[in-house]
Amino acid sequence: MEMNYVNSDAKWDAFSIGTNSVFINAIVDGRVGHRYRRVYNQTIVPYVGVGLGLSWLSGDGIDVGKDMVGALAAMAGVGLEFIPRIGLDVGYRYVYNFNPDVDIAPNLRIMSHQVRVGARINF
Repeated sequence: MEMNYVNSDAKWDAFSIGTNSVFINAIVDGRVGHRYRRVYNQTIVPYVGVGLGLSWLSGDGIDVGKDMVGALAAMAGVGLEFIPRIGLDVGYRYVYNFNPDVDIAPNLRIMSHQVRVGARINF
């Protein structure tokens, strides 16, 4: 399980929309022999995950009908463990926000594609 916060902004000529999102994610590692972790060290650990969250929306030059909408996330990546329990994480995340009910763009869909690099600490 993981919890995260994402802030994003999208700007056009006439208006901009900002989102602040909070997610709870379930991630499954593709670890081989996880029961024998003390004697078997796996350097490359692939993972997949899904997330459910809420996004708070704000607009500049546009009327956002719903201030808060649901959001979904899907992710996949690879953890590179150079020493036990600590490693480098390289991954991709797709985030989709449900319909924000915007007045001048009724079919607007807010989504993002993210390439992420970070540190992993495994417990």
